[in-house]
Amino acid sequence: GDQVCESDDSYRIVGAVSVTPFHHLGVQHMIVANFWDGLTSHVGSAIYRYDVNFTGAQNAGSALRSLQFVQIIPTKGARKWAHVLVCNEPVLVVASFSGPSSAFLLENSADMAVNTLRGSPIGQAGVSSMVTFTAGSGTYVVFAALTDGAAGHADSHILRLGLAHNHSHSDFGDGLLEPHDPKFRGIALHPVTARIVQMLPTRRVHDVELFEIEGYQYLAFASLSESGPSVIYRRLKSSSAVSFSMHPALEVSNSVSLHFVPGVVPCLFVGKQAGDSTMLHWNGSLFLGVNNA
Repeated sequence: GDQVCESDDSYRIVGAVSVTPFHHLGVQHMIVANFWDGLTSHVGSAIYRYDVNFTGAQNAGSALRSLQFVQIIPTKGARKWAHVLVCNEPVLVVASFSGPSSAFLLENSADMAVNTLRGSPIGQAGVSSMVTFTAGSGTYVVFAALTDGAAGHADSHILRLGLAHNHSHSDFGDGLLEPHDPKFRGIALHPVTARIVQMLPTRRVHDVELFEIEGYQYLAFASLSESGPSVIYRRLKSSSAVSFSMHPALEVSNSVSLHFVPGVVPCLFVGKQAGDSTMLHWNGSLFLGVNNA
């Protein structure tokens, strides 16, 4: 039947860049990456809970659904959130432009999913986007770097996430305890840890896309640079090592977004800062231009 949607009047959405859905304690949630409120990028990201039959009411076959505010997580220039499992524990990761990119272990609470005092600074500022993936027993985050956080150059990088076991060691997914960076100060303060797996030379990246073609995993980076093209890296997905190598670049600059479309002939759409977007098609070994969109 028809659905009736209700929400409270306390929306905390300002300058949102993206919305990420996730399940917590069996209930659908979403988190909004707020980037800018018109004055500052030091605005928080809002978590909402999507309640079905929140009041238990049924009216002529219509289910009452309610979007309920849960909490604000302090963020600085949030660009994107991701929900991942690290050693089978749920974690939220945020890519931030104006402050450190962080990870939060989800708490066993419906009213406060995140303890904001236990945020782990896993990455630098200046991040524009991210993707996540798993390989073997590991959970990985790829941070796409626009700057170093101070208008300087920075390379993008891949991190492997772990859970702190004590002040000095973490489990990065394979059950072995390995040393972690001293900046992570134990379970109470920084339950989620990370280590750099690979630095990927890029320039002024505004977006990153992860996709697979014929047994290979690809990372495509949209570059805002006028002097350099957008670049692609790839790895054999069946390889036990997470190590990407440079692939022939996309001959597209001033790019702001990427969208991969699988199919008999895979396509990659590249959004431009100005002018028409570009559609590229896969010829079996690289992407070639088709037309503008």
